Amino acid sequence: MVTVTIEVGSEIWKNMMEEFGFRRETLKYYGTHFELEELDSKRDFEKINAILNENELKTEFLLYHIYMTSDAFDWKCLQHLSKENLNIFNKINKIK
Repeated sequence: MVTVTIEVGSEIWKNMMEEFGFRRETLKYYGTHFELEELDSKRDFEKINAILNENELKTEFLLYHIYMTSDAFDWKCLQHLSKENLNIFNKINKIK
């Protein structure tokens, strides 16, 4: 068994994240998904929508994270997204 370590923020990591479909411009918001996951488990949908409305790139990163992990994680917030955020999520879903 071989273990490979990739440092978050490194050029290799950025390239890998782009291969997964994240835009490079959004990667500075890596880490914000931990708070999102915690808020979802607490069902704090008002706070989630507030975080998703902070800025466009952060919104894109977090909604793409939700999209990419929706098979493995039961996102409760999907039913409570604002209309604007749901429209963005649906566009991401159609593109990928």
